[in-house]
Amino acid sequence: MREEVPFRDNLSYWSSTTFERHTKNAWIVMFDGAYVLSYYKSNLYHVRCVRG
Repeated sequence: MREEVPFRDNLSYWSSTTFERHTKNAWIVMFDGAYVLSYYKSNLYHVRCVRG
């Protein structure tokens, strides 16, 4: 049985952080599998509002 993890889904979300080596890229977060990758800022991904 797979344990339920809060906020887990199959979507990719933008972070607010620019990729340092390629400033036309930013980081995205994939909660299903815990991936963090960088992609062109012109790509379309979801956003998730959070409060710190």
